[in-house]
Amino acid sequence: MSIGAIDTMNISYNLKDSGINRANVIDALYNKQESYVYEAGSNNIHHTNWKGDFISQNENRIHAYLGDNSLTIYGSIPKFINGNNFEGISISNIESAFDNLSEVIGSDLYSGKVTRVDYAGNIFMENSPKLYYKFFGDSYKFKRLEFSSNIAWKGTRGQARYKTIEDKTMWANDTRNEIPHLYQDRNIIRYENRLKSSNRIAHVLGMGGKTPTLYEVLKIENIIEIHKDWKRQYLKINKQNNLIDFTKYMQKDYYSPQEAFDCLVMSLIQEAGEEQIQEFMKFLREGKKFGTGQTGSNNTYKFRKKIDRLRANWIRNNNDMIMEIDKAIESTVFMD
Repeated sequence: MSIGAIDTMNISYNLKDSGINRANVIDALYNKQESYVYEAGSNNIHHTNWKGDFISQNENRIHAYLGDNSLTIYGSIPKFINGNNFEGISISNIESAFDNLSEVIGSDLYSGKVTRVDYAGNIFMENSPKLYYKFFGDSYKFKRLEFSSNIAWKGTRGQARYKTIEDKTMWANDTRNEIPHLYQDRNIIRYENRLKSSNRIAHVLGMGGKTPTLYEVLKIENIIEIHKDWKRQYLKINKQNNLIDFTKYMQKDYYSPQEAFDCLVMSLIQEAGEEQIQEFMKFLREGKKFGTGQTGSNNTYKFRKKIDRLRANWIRNNNDMIMEIDKAIESTVFMD
């Protein structure tokens, strides 16, 4: 079974409301860096801000920012616990880490307001992850982005969401993160769904106007909802399930000029995609390249029909690579 689990979290605390002693936080921080906020129109220091890391029992780190009245803990929870985010973590793992951190600081950290939750799964694939990218298209209300090692979808219309599919091994090599033995020399796709505001998290959990605290987020029923949302957001990504099948002519000893031409045209269509065909059709219509009036309309229709007939003869409706990752996502379970 593939496993899905929480990764990055951002958790904010009001020092007074949470009963957190500022001096205790400063004492607990490693690699402390201080910055100053001055009184308006004066060189007098109003207060000092601190940035640093908290250290786990395994000597792994998570980041912290301490303001005048607030504390924010942010970073990868698996890295804080395991030292990497290849391996998943369970709810009990997270609770154990925050129990220890609460003891170090001397305050209950479960009351903090969660403003970001990333949920992810690392999935073993048959092929290199980058070969799968071209089959993933747009997603409703998201803008598709493409980078060197991943593709992503950024929420639009005020949606505090971000989805990404990446080559996990390439990411680790680029960022010099250690790869655990089990994950070495494997093709690994990482699919991640990021909820980037407390309102978005509350919406996913069906909390209405309530504040999503760490205590609430770590309830089993809420982790299940986050896992379901992770799957649901994957299903909303449009995929190219129709794959142009060149293998039907691979065993032939002879190609007619027309078959060779068809093969070239279909390979170009596969590479360019439907959007480029539509752009070309727009160019033909607006430029009246096929003539004007009924003649132009007839020629445009004939051209499009010829392309559609050609595609129908070359397309098979089952894309094995999409079916592979769909099945892997569907088989995921959350770590409880």
